Amino acid sequence: MVKSKEEQEELFYSMEAIMVSQFRICQTLRDLSQQERKLLLDGKAEELLGLVEKKEMLLDDLGKLEETRRTMTDRISQKLGFTDIENLHDLLVRVRTSSAQRLNRLREGIMAIQSEIRETNRGNAALANLNIDRIGALQDHLVKLMGTSAYYHQPIPAAGTNTPPMSWGMDHQA
Repeated sequence: MVKSKEEQEELFYSMEAIMVSQFRICQTLRDLSQQERKLLLDGKAEELLGLVEKKEMLLDDLGKLEETRRTMTDRISQKLGFTDIENLHDLLVRVRTSSAQRLNRLREGIMAIQSEIRETNRGNAALANLNIDRIGALQDHLVKLMGTSAYYHQPIPAAGTNTPPMSWGMDHQA
């Protein structure tokens, strides 16, 4: 159990530090997702690969922070004597302090940014799929152009003959 208001505030400040880090990572992910959109539109695949690697590293960091935040939520709930708290929202609803209100606003900000990121990523996925479809269609078209030209026919040797291909010149014959 928490022995004093100061101890409770200290726990909430620790939680706030974790959530501020999550908020900043989410802001960076949002910015990177918007950059990803520009790169997809410009067709800059190499730059896109580097950006995706950055996003993956940030997502790993965000996952670690989320796990730490959940552990901290459980710890605070236990210290406050709550046994039926399942998530941060449940905890913040039960605790009526200015620190809890700050954490709730921060939680709402994180959720809003995550929603923006999800929408941007859905659009980016659609753009990526469109680019893949375009490349496939272009590839199919080029294959058809090269293989079915009305003016070009590869000579087919008669079955059972051992004649060299027509492309062999004098330098290949000895």
